[in-house]
Amino acid sequence: MVFHLAKPFADFNYVTAIPQTAPVPPNKDHGANYQLHPMSTGPYKFQSYQPNKQLTLVPNTFWNPVTDPNAKQLVSKITVTMKMNAGDIDTRLLAGDLNVDMAGTGVQAAAQAKILSTPSLKASADDPVGGFLWYAYLNTVVPPMNNVHCRMAIEYAANKVNLQAAYGGPFAGGAIASTVSPPNVIGHKSFDLYDAISKPQGDPAAAKAQLKLCGHPSGFTTGIAYRSDRPKEVAAATALQQALSQVGIKTSLHGYQAATYYANFAGAPRYVHQHDLGIDFGGWTPDWPDGYGFFDFITAGNTIGAFGNTNIEELDDPVVNGDIAKMAVTNGANQRNAYTSQIDMQVMKDAGILPEVYAKSLLYRSPQLTNVYVQPYYGMYNYAVLGLK
Repeated sequence: MVFHLAKPFADFNYVTAIPQTAPVPPNKDHGANYQLHPMSTGPYKFQSYQPNKQLTLVPNTFWNPVTDPNAKQLVSKITVTMKMNAGDIDTRLLAGDLNVDMAGTGVQAAAQAKILSTPSLKASADDPVGGFLWYAYLNTVVPPMNNVHCRMAIEYAANKVNLQAAYGGPFAGGAIASTVSPPNVIGHKSFDLYDAISKPQGDPAAAKAQLKLCGHPSGFTTGIAYRSDRPKEVAAATALQQALSQVGIKTSLHGYQAATYYANFAGAPRYVHQHDLGIDFGGWTPDWPDGYGFFDFITAGNTIGAFGNTNIEELDDPVVNGDIAKMAVTNGANQRNAYTSQIDMQVMKDAGILPEVYAKSLLYRSPQLTNVYVQPYYGMYNYAVLGLK
């Protein structure tokens, strides 16, 4: 199969590795019914499939391990049950009825408490940093947030310890973030421009100095948008409101349902401007784990859209735009990956994003599983290689 691209795109290999790009022979393309008889070229094939209920995989006799060194064929059958309640999944995992949760997003609060307080359960748990960042967009257009020093004041004033607690604490919630890119994004470099690590409870003096520079020495007023049906985000928005109040920045809280949050509210610039939503909570993980995959949709000026906007801070920095454009066409891995930290630093200098935590998930796996490891770019188990004792 040969692809002819309209223009160079260095990350094209990542695009073709996304599951929905799997090649299908023309005579096997049955349109919407393809999902009932999918092609199997890996170590397992579909034995049965009931959409949205259950699928069963068995070893694919035509698979050649020589051509596929990253996969294994270690079990005789894999059953995936869908549409299960998260709490039921946790109960069955801890009881030994399930081996692993395919979603890979971690157990719920009740199971977390039980695992962390039970040594035998904790021995089968992991809390890796995933590729997910919890953060707040600091809008660069809504006054007075269009002044970089007003945004810098927020960066310094934020109490990262309280924000971390809102998301579940250091073990199951996440590690305090000082950069936009999480540590497992390719090309990431650690830095602490606003003392998030060295002064995690905030630096009110530095925040007040920035308020003077932005012409609001006594503070200013703006709105905070968040998803009201996500308790952790509600807690984080409240924590940030309290921290900002310590330096005179007064905020009003505006909660919206997650289903329409990006389409109609935080992701609609006109609505953001009309309702003075200078701070908008969000989270991000890329489809693939390099700097282009992470930064393009949330920081490039040409991605700003009227609805469903993901560059909610509306950043249109020529340095950022230029580095993202160069990254897209640079084939040399070292040079391409060097842009990651350059973009990260410039976004932080622009104070377009307030990083909160590099997300962690408390994962639990059956003690009967073997060959278990976390795929580092996504903070999830590699399901393609699991075996059983």
